[in-house]
Amino acid sequence: MFKELIKSARTGNGTAFAELSDIYKPLIETMTEKYAKSIGGGGADRDDIRQEASVAFYKAVRSFDLDQNEVSFGLYAKICIRNRLVSLLRSSKSKGRAVHEQESEKSPKQRQTLIDREELEILSRRLLSRREREIFLMYADGKRYSEIAEALGIAEKSVDNALFRAKKKLRSHYSEN
Repeated sequence: MFKELIKSARTGNGTAFAELSDIYKPLIETMTEKYAKSIGGGGADRDDIRQEASVAFYKAVRSFDLDQNEVSFGLYAKICIRNRLVSLLRSSKSKGRAVHEQESEKSPKQRQTLIDREELEILSRRLLSRREREIFLMYADGKRYSEIAEALGIAEKSVDNALFRAKKKLRSHYSEN
């Protein structure tokens, strides 16, 4: 069952991805809460952490090896999410700050755990600049800042800035709706 859902989600079937997301929502929420406490941030930080967990889940769906039988998808997804959030935690501590966002009241739509991939691609075309979209989608596909910077011939700081702007624009869209 899971293998068929994963195969469908990989081909762009938003319904299959939404079903997987619903099944693994408790995992994403649990991991978000655990790492939000470690980072010690407020609502905005929690939303950023949830978003990072969701991106890691998407990457797990895209990269899970369906031909192996040693590791379940659930365990693989948990490891992918944990690794991403540990990296985020280390990054926030090394920079002396948590994920950058102001505290603000969030709309119910903003609190969604996962955004449908198709919706995200449509929104990114409409709301983001060409460069922001290019960087955001590479990031969503699992590329590290250094890999994106090298592929595009730009500085890692430029990648960080573009991702910050892209996330801000997408959040702003959801707070207005």
